[in-house]
Amino acid sequence: MVRRKIFFAMVPALVLAGCTSSPVRITPPRVNQGGRALSIAVASNNDQRMVVASETGGLFRTFDGGKSWQHLEGLPNFRTIDVAIASLSPDTIVATTQPQYRTINDGGIWRSTDGGGTWFQATNWAPSPSSTCPNRPGAFGISNMPLSHTFYVGTDCGIAVSNDDGATWSPVPGVNTRIRSVLVINRTSGVAAGDSGLWFLDQNGVWTQSQNIGTPGVPVTHSFASPWFSGTANVFFLAAADQTLWLSTNGGAGWAPQAAPSAPMREAFVRIGRSLQNDDSKFELYWGDGTHAQEDLLGQRSDERWKLDRPRLRS
Repeated sequence: MVRRKIFFAMVPALVLAGCTSSPVRITPPRVNQGGRALSIAVASNNDQRMVVASETGGLFRTFDGGKSWQHLEGLPNFRTIDVAIASLSPDTIVATTQPQYRTINDGGIWRSTDGGGTWFQATNWAPSPSSTCPNRPGAFGISNMPLSHTFYVGTDCGIAVSNDDGATWSPVPGVNTRIRSVLVINRTSGVAAGDSGLWFLDQNGVWTQSQNIGTPGVPVTHSFASPWFSGTANVFFLAAADQTLWLSTNGGAGWAPQAAPSAPMREAFVRIGRSLQNDDSKFELYWGDGTHAQEDLLGQRSDERWKLDRPRLRS
């Protein structure tokens, strides 16, 4: 088994000015009160091109793998939550924001088709204001369904979906609660986490509430990970609100706790990558509970079915 150590560092508030095609170097980066980096999106056609969403500093992009950065001044909202680059249209970027309480609500879903230079606020993604949908709704986690132009976004009013890389949106029927995290693999495989519990897509493509795992607290924006590229669409890992790790092997309908370090610190996260051994019957699992950062190699193919080893996570 091949392992490697993973190092994480707090990066000073990200960077800069201008929306030209040439990066502007600022050393060190300077954005007053920019807050934490919350999300990183990498272009599918160029791993040196990334966009980062910061807590209170808006969006930043790099063309050289992070050596220099630009602040995307075209986005008028600085309370960014998540960002994603369309996998099949790398010049298209989708970002989510929370409202800054200006005259016109600037929270919700934003889209750029020129790599982040100019931005347009999406419409029609939220139902009419009600007891479950505020007058000034915002949005949270983003999922670009693999190998497709389809996006799902968790919002203050439920889940919004777009089938054209964010050009048009509509609310998903049946989910009438705040959703903070969502991950969709295909039309009948997906999971979501909200203030009122967990959801999954059933065999008919209908969002249904799943097992109540009883974890207190507010779900994190990036709660889920899946080894979908390894030939399975029913396996999901969950970083729960109480910094515990859970596993589902039935598409999110039921969850089982995993033996992993747990500390009540900042938000947990879970990520999955391709095997470092170039073996698509296995995958790399990365888990962080707010204090520890862990890595392990999991999964093996047998008789066309996936069998998962119990996570052998280590400090």
